[in-house]
Amino acid sequence: MQFYLIVECYAWGNGGYSSSPNTLKYGTHDWLAEHALDWLPNDAKQWIITNLNLYLYGTELPDNGRAPDGIGDTGLHHIYFSMDRVLIDDVAARRANATFNQALTFMLLGDFASAAKYAGAMTHYIADMAVFAHVMGSSTEWGAEVHHSDYEDYVGKKTSSYNSEWSIYLSFDGELRFITAYDAAIELAYDTTFDRSGRGLTCVWMDRNYDWSNPIFVGRVLESLNLAVNYITDVLYTLYTVYTTQTSSEAFTLTIYVYYANTGIHGVTVRVDSIDYTTDMEGKVSVKVSPGNHTVEVTSPYSPSPDISYIFIGWSDYSTSNPRSIVVTSNMTIAAYMQPTPSGALPNGGRQTATVTFAVSGLTNPSPARSILVVDNQFYGADQLPVTFTWEVGSTHVYAWAEIAESIVEDTRFRLDSVTGLSNEPLGYITVPPEGGFIEAIYRTQYRVGIGAETGKGTTNPPPGIYWFDAETYLNVTAIPEPKYEFKMWKAVATADVTYDRYSNPTIIWLGGSIDIVAEFIEKFDYHINLIPSSISVYKGKSVNVSIQVERTAGEARWEIRLSLSGIPRGVSYRFYGEPDYPPFSAILTITASRDAPTGTHILIVKAIYSEVVKEAPLSITIMEPERAWYENSWILAAAFLIAIVVIAIVLWKKV
Repeated sequence: MQFYLIVECYAWGNGGYSSSPNTLKYGTHDWLAEHALDWLPNDAKQWIITNLNLYLYGTELPDNGRAPDGIGDTGLHHIYFSMDRVLIDDVAARRANATFNQALTFMLLGDFASAAKYAGAMTHYIADMAVFAHVMGSSTEWGAEVHHSDYEDYVGKKTSSYNSEWSIYLSFDGELRFITAYDAAIELAYDTTFDRSGRGLTCVWMDRNYDWSNPIFVGRVLESLNLAVNYITDVLYTLYTVYTTQTSSEAFTLTIYVYYANTGIHGVTVRVDSIDYTTDMEGKVSVKVSPGNHTVEVTSPYSPSPDISYIFIGWSDYSTSNPRSIVVTSNMTIAAYMQPTPSGALPNGGRQTATVTFAVSGLTNPSPARSILVVDNQFYGADQLPVTFTWEVGSTHVYAWAEIAESIVEDTRFRLDSVTGLSNEPLGYITVPPEGGFIEAIYRTQYRVGIGAETGKGTTNPPPGIYWFDAETYLNVTAIPEPKYEFKMWKAVATADVTYDRYSNPTIIWLGGSIDIVAEFIEKFDYHINLIPSSISVYKGKSVNVSIQVERTAGEARWEIRLSLSGIPRGVSYRFYGEPDYPPFSAILTITASRDAPTGTHILIVKAIYSEVVKEAPLSITIMEPERAWYENSWILAAAFLIAIVVIAIVLWKKV
């Protein structure tokens, strides 16, 4: 049985969506991601090449929310600047950074297949920034774009395979940079928005001068594509470098303690080379780093409760810089010292603190192994919620709710339905108000629905595939047979709380649980009707019989066939014997012509009716006057009378 997915298309083309990593559909995102491997050293890309299908499949996931492992966050694929070149919305960069961290986590766990998939997803967020439409929007000062899907569709035709037409225009810039996914997305978006070369080929110019016959326009398109591939190459190189550094025997361990007096402070964010870590119960963070210079920063102030905040005061080597640079030449330990200060009395113009609580509802039996909330790069599972933070009033924090939360119950998951409180957005920034507040995510249960159809005999609407639909809703599924087939029944495996009619088409499913439902088809039934004889004669006052043969020519009949007769003249009656029945069968049609029936030839139509299908056969009937006895004819009587007179006359004449 074959299954296919239904999805929507956004951003660079994905070539359609793949039903699995083994049946890839190639598009622009695949083209960009695969060519980014061209310029990587073999050791930096071998782990991706080994899992190439998953890597390319991953490029689809940010657009595809219907796949079981889909992301589908198309509303987060943009970066906006102001006309003053100030960054005002970096959401795509943050998504690129998040998927970078997911890929790195899986690499460190030894799961390179999953790592390749998320690395592919990461390339999507970066690559989208090469499209002028993704740096324009109604909330920007230049407004929404005019050209978007038409632009990406055209590019898709030029990048539909690895060796497609535009591959010859890609060239390596000669440098493998160490750059984060966040910075790569920001830099690419900046170039697409403003054109760093100074030629004025900005996003606005591209949208207003959309013309594929203009070599300047086309040249700028190719330049942006090439720039995107080079940035992706750099980020993949960075990903591999971070991984090897943290796993290499040549790496050193950098240990950072955060103390108040001689007591470790738990929960403090320590940033090492732009990556955030959180101190453990001992106030410690340990990181594998390569020999050389590194940047370290302790977040200050840190407020573990509404009553107290800690502020940074210095390092164990007497440095007071924060952030600071350190040189690592061996395993190294350094301590940062903080001191408490009462809430509302922070020095240097500090502000009061307030609490913000993150809560969740609608989850039953959530999976404890999966996080559903990220706050300031820290992950939280459903079993850790609600969680309350004490933050400085006016401080800004980033959070993201998972669009999908897993369940420990098979074929069940949860979809983020709404967010209430300080923000109504599933992902974004919040600025802490004086009164504090809460953010609650409300999830809705979804059940897995597998829809299938017998291969080669028909399809369904929605098309065959794996879907997730909201619990306790109705779902209409229609079976669509191929021309030679017709719907037979639905075959399903479902939980007890699911209802449907197996013989109805379409069928209405009540989703009280999960279901796998398959449309079964049978060869379309066909038949033929034959009259023996097809032409008859009958005298008035008499009856005549016609044999009707109904033969099956294809398929099996699901209902009986009934017969009818039309075109009957007045004074003629009929009756069928031996119908209705399943073919093949024979029936007898008896036609009786009364003495009032009109003489002459008439064409009657015998109909064999099967559901809405009607087969017809013409029957010619000639109605005649009946034959009379000799004594019923007046001319015979007159002749006989004349003969009798003649005979009598002759006899009398002879007697005379």
